[in-house]
Amino acid sequence: MSNPLRTTAKTTRIAGHRGHSAGAPENTLAAFRKARAIAGPGVTCETDLALTRDDELVLIHDETVDRTTDGHGLVREMTYSDIAKLDAGRWFNEKFAGERIPLLRDALSLARDVGIIYQVELKIYNQNDKIFAKLKALIDELGCADLLQFSSFDFVQLRAVKEAIPDVPTVALSHSRLIDPAAVARQANVDAVNLEIQHFPSGEARQLHDGGFAVFLHVPRPERLESLKKYGVDIEAQAVGWVREGLLDQVISDDVEQVVRIMNEARGALEISDEILQTRQDLSTPVSVGSPPANRHTVDSFGQGHDQNGRDSSARFQETSQEILLATTLDWLAASEEPTQSSFSYFIEEVDSPLISPFDHVNWRRVKAYIAQLGSQETSVATSILALQVVYRAQAGRLPMAHAMSVNQAAISVFESLSGNETVDFDIVLVVAFLLCLSVATLPNEDGPPFGVLDGTFVARLETWFLSGHQSPVGLRIGVWLQLLHIAIKRVGNPGLLSKSVSGLLHNHIKEIPSLTALDHEAHPADSLYDIISAPIFTFYREVQDISSQVADVTHYRRSRITAADQAEVTDILNRLKDNLCNLWQSRPAPLRLDAAELQQHFCPTIADPLTTLAGLCSATYLTEVVAMGRILGHPSFASPEAKDAMQRIRDIVDGDRNASTERVLNPGYLRPLFLYAIESFDQEQTQWAVNRLKQIKSPISRSDFIASFIESHGEVQRMQGRRVTMKAFCYQRFGVPLPYF
Repeated sequence: MSNPLRTTAKTTRIAGHRGHSAGAPENTLAAFRKARAIAGPGVTCETDLALTRDDELVLIHDETVDRTTDGHGLVREMTYSDIAKLDAGRWFNEKFAGERIPLLRDALSLARDVGIIYQVELKIYNQNDKIFAKLKALIDELGCADLLQFSSFDFVQLRAVKEAIPDVPTVALSHSRLIDPAAVARQANVDAVNLEIQHFPSGEARQLHDGGFAVFLHVPRPERLESLKKYGVDIEAQAVGWVREGLLDQVISDDVEQVVRIMNEARGALEISDEILQTRQDLSTPVSVGSPPANRHTVDSFGQGHDQNGRDSSARFQETSQEILLATTLDWLAASEEPTQSSFSYFIEEVDSPLISPFDHVNWRRVKAYIAQLGSQETSVATSILALQVVYRAQAGRLPMAHAMSVNQAAISVFESLSGNETVDFDIVLVVAFLLCLSVATLPNEDGPPFGVLDGTFVARLETWFLSGHQSPVGLRIGVWLQLLHIAIKRVGNPGLLSKSVSGLLHNHIKEIPSLTALDHEAHPADSLYDIISAPIFTFYREVQDISSQVADVTHYRRSRITAADQAEVTDILNRLKDNLCNLWQSRPAPLRLDAAELQQHFCPTIADPLTTLAGLCSATYLTEVVAMGRILGHPSFASPEAKDAMQRIRDIVDGDRNASTERVLNPGYLRPLFLYAIESFDQEQTQWAVNRLKQIKSPISRSDFIASFIESHGEVQRMQGRRVTMKAFCYQRFGVPLPYF
């Protein structure tokens, strides 16, 4: 059975909260008439039901008559005869003097005459038998079920009224976010749920629509939105977008004119009127060649004369305006269509992650192409690709983020529904999770908790996926990349990207990563050979990052370091990790044992060049952990001879022939080595060298220019104070923000 309250983007209902209460006294016939005059037939008027002492059904919001009349007292203790004597209009404006609190019966009579639907909030509790019987009798008498909806904050009452009066749709009201709104709506047997606007971008609308339920939204009146608009938060514009996306079945406000304005703007981009269609037909009609045009002459100024067919300027302007309207309407319609793979060109060609791609560039390219192909088949993947695209573009171009964050939040909401849907293959869930995590890593560091949407059902499904024994190569590769993102975010003093449950599952279950050569159907043989040679180097890099994660766990951000016992324990841990790192280096893959000239000698350029770059990056990464351990240990107060040797070797790699830079653009994979080199250098020349090199990293997402400014200021303070200065605290003190991820 279809839901009577569901609509389309073109038919979203207009509703007035207590009638047009911005322009007339609330819950009066005057307010209902005003709403009808503004919005036309079919307008919905929300109103509130109360019961008098003599059991008459009246429309008033409060328990007392004090606020909205010239009387005093509890409604339930007054007879309707008493209430009918009160003036319910003068308090609002003198011109409404004489308005009365209406009976529900009188309001329904008006509704039948002029075309109004009432959404009646049941504000009478614990009297269901009496109220339902009176409502049913009135509905049967007037034959007005089609003019009513029942709403309530009491979901148990809504379920009961649907059983008693099944012909009247019901609407659930809630000020809170619901963990599973569709499940709650199903239990309450309602037709619609009214969402709070502050929670609306969180995704409940899509969950409810997927479950077959209508979605209503209350928009605050314009004067309450002005202060937000001054700061760039345009709630009305957001509502227009939600209508265009088909997320809303009804919009309600105290100000019905405001709702009409929202609808007109939304529908202007969705509807092609008969007049415009006729214009398109007229414009496509061939010109007759049977008779010559009359009055052939040109027009040399705007708004003067006739065109070559003898039409005056007003006719030409009318045609031009219709052409413009037609073109813009068609463009808006195209923008609202489902994305195709061509929509992902920016993702394929431009979106990058300096935390992943420098160390796995061939597979990065392959996986992006695979995800784009998947996005042309799976809406959830497409939504996440588009969200990542818009976030990346806004960050790279230093553009306003309001729209990007709205799109990204919508993608997160889709994922929250997706991850718990057992009918969706987990590989798709994992791809969407990865795209959302890339968005997190692309956005500035906000020093917040782990990405919470990857908890709960996602953890359970991830564990089941590992236990099944059937993991795709792409899924395993993505799992490793998620670990790399988590470690990079964790190193700057954050809790990390992933919860302990997710990071633990990925770490414990992914031991080997299969090749993705099968994804590259047109791969050159050299690419396949590079794949084989580079695989152990990436494994080496991954193992270094695992040690880096353990090193981050003993920083003062994550454990106590203020007692001798603390320091002794940390020293033991770091000595063990240093041994592990040394053993890893001793068993490093063969390409890491060769210098650049030897690699060029043994391999053709198409293999040697990227292999040389990767070897340089991974060698610098290993040396960076040597420096990091010395800094975290904190003794001696300056870099140890071992750390200084590692720093010099980092500098040699960056300045050497390891393909560290191309055309004076430095590989972003060197950002962290340069950062550690700089903060452990107390020599101004060394700091300045690192600053200059960081400025050669031209990736805006890496935020290398900011990091260059940071280490320049940080180095100056360290030299002035003659000691190591805490990075995170200094960044907040000097720049007012946390350190970027690297």
